Amino acid sequence: GGTADRNRSHWSTSKTPSYTKSVSWQHHRRIGLITFTDKNGTKQVEQVYSCTSLAANTFGKRFTTWLEEIFQKHNEEKVADSGFEVGSRVWDKLMYTLRTISEIRAGGVLVLDNGAQRTLDEVQKTAPETNQVEPKEISSLQELLNASKNLEPTSPELIAALNEALSTAIKR
Repeated sequence: GGTADRNRSHWSTSKTPSYTKSVSWQHHRRIGLITFTDKNGTKQVEQVYSCTSLAANTFGKRFTTWLEEIFQKHNEEKVADSGFEVGSRVWDKLMYTLRTISEIRAGGVLVLDNGAQRTLDEVQKTAPETNQVEPKEISSLQELLNASKNLEPTSPELIAALNEALSTAIKR
């Protein structure tokens, strides 16, 4: 506390005047002009910026926009690095289904073939282990299918069933 605090004015300048001859406050675009004479007797003019709530609001909006742009660019780079592209098959973690990416929007937003919008964190490259078809499972199904075609007499039902099993295994 003390007298120094009481005497300290509500405005601040970069130059510290030893004594102030005149202070003129001009309302020009919310910038105040302070004129004073420094210790060498030279007249100085210093601008004082007043920050109104309107200005604070504008700066706040500008900062938010700037921050959002940085996040968008960051997310876009993350999507680019992930290797996902339009047509990629992804596992939708929110809906527990496999989907195809139909669009990649600004900010790295992935639009799925059902119109749902997902972030990179909400999808993954393949289905969780339980639903994942091992490549060896597919190839063994193919071998079985090929072998069944050589069977005499050939059962169309068997081939149809195998074809269906194979296509669902690949699709899944």
